Amino acid sequence: MKRHLPIALLLVAMGGCFEDIDGGVLRFVQTFEVPEARPGFTSGWTVELYNESGSTYEVTALSIEADDDGSPPGMFAVELDDPDRSFPVLLEPQRGLAVRVSFSPNTLGERTASLQAVTFLTDVRIGGGGCSGGRGRAAPDAGMQVVWGDVLAVATADASFEDCGDGVDNDADGAVDCEDRDCGRSADCVPTEGCTPTGDLQCGGAISSSTDGREDTFDEYCDIESEAFPSGEEVWSYLPVETGTTIVRLQADGWDPTLVLLEGEFSQDGVLQCDPTSCVARGNNPGPTEAIEFVAEAGRGYFFVVDGDDGEEGPYSLSVGCGLDEEANCTDGLDDDGDGLVDCDDPDCLVDPACAPSGTCEPGATLGCGDSITGINAGGGTTRAVDRWCAEGSDHTGAEVAWMFVADTNTRATVRLSEMTRDLDLIAMLENPAGGGTCDPSLCIFDEDWVRGDGDEVVSFDAFQGTPYVLAVDGWEGAASSFRLEISCE
Repeated sequence: MKRHLPIALLLVAMGGCFEDIDGGVLRFVQTFEVPEARPGFTSGWTVELYNESGSTYEVTALSIEADDDGSPPGMFAVELDDPDRSFPVLLEPQRGLAVRVSFSPNTLGERTASLQAVTFLTDVRIGGGGCSGGRGRAAPDAGMQVVWGDVLAVATADASFEDCGDGVDNDADGAVDCEDRDCGRSADCVPTEGCTPTGDLQCGGAISSSTDGREDTFDEYCDIESEAFPSGEEVWSYLPVETGTTIVRLQADGWDPTLVLLEGEFSQDGVLQCDPTSCVARGNNPGPTEAIEFVAEAGRGYFFVVDGDDGEEGPYSLSVGCGLDEEANCTDGLDDDGDGLVDCDDPDCLVDPACAPSGTCEPGATLGCGDSITGINAGGGTTRAVDRWCAEGSDHTGAEVAWMFVADTNTRATVRLSEMTRDLDLIAMLENPAGGGTCDPSLCIFDEDWVRGDGDEVVSFDAFQGTPYVLAVDGWEGAASSFRLEISCE
């Protein structure tokens, strides 16, 4: 459902007769609909700061801050819409200034933020009457005015988004891939030399991926003169929007990884250099876990490299946390860092073994609109890797079977699971952003709750052209049954 962005104003109290000058104020003008965003992607829109007064103001700063103290830095960002302009900016009477706001959610749900513009009065129109006793208006005692706007943004699993590397105008705004302002912080749009990043990460983000079969670009790091890393590696770029302490954590599944932090350097033409000798830190912990804490500086570029000692490769999870406070124990039932999120609900615990998804499903064939198939969640083509879907319980102990689903056009897709004799459940998910032909059981799309028993299960969602989704069928409490799966689109 589209939502309109509510804008409210709060003016700083000022001396003199400031509020009466030409009978006008500065305010944010809301003339657009908020584009919903999908976690892992950015949506952006433009608001206007309008000068309704007869005086000229100087805009010296813009800022935006999420109202939830537990939100990761960088979820919201604001800048001048015209990249060729810089502060201070003169805002003349009856003129507007376009401001670009970006929303980069890491989880589903509704978020609010406070948008702020700091301005200074530069002139006062003089005329008869007013508070100067008929001899013209006096300048106010204080020339600063702070204009506030309340921002509402929504992250949904089926929101349109700009996939910054597919050559398609996904959000239909007339700009494709890196030409879209939504892609300004995407690794696809920041050119690099020396390595090819697998993707980009932001504060509070987490991914699951694997180094199996990846290219071996780097054998040495940090001026260590030995070829100790002959296996393939994955590289993730990190472009912080705020300076602060950052903690990156690595959790491997059954093998001994190495985590390396490299600092990139931007060339004059904006290319970010990826150099294995530009080492900030390297994890050296024996076993499957690594962690690096460092101070990330806004405006710089970093690379997280996941490699293997002595040729080891395998699946892993990587998370990025910002700030000194963190959830120290993910199983103690306490809010250790005081952010309102307890244990596995806290992003600090995304890669903790106690909170990680129970496994990854492996989609088989690809289905499309109008397809109808019969099957059974037993025997060939099934797995038993996932017991917990959508962070809901851990009772899906039956075998699961999964398919990819891709629509030819933007459509409303309805998936129906029927003709069961036991309690099977239908799960619709976003494709795992880490790729690799797997799905992430936490990235669910839901219209309604699962039906207990052998009744039909139905899930409906907005499917976007060419975007891969995953459909899975699993047995509740070990159930196995034949079934029919049907996909209709409108």
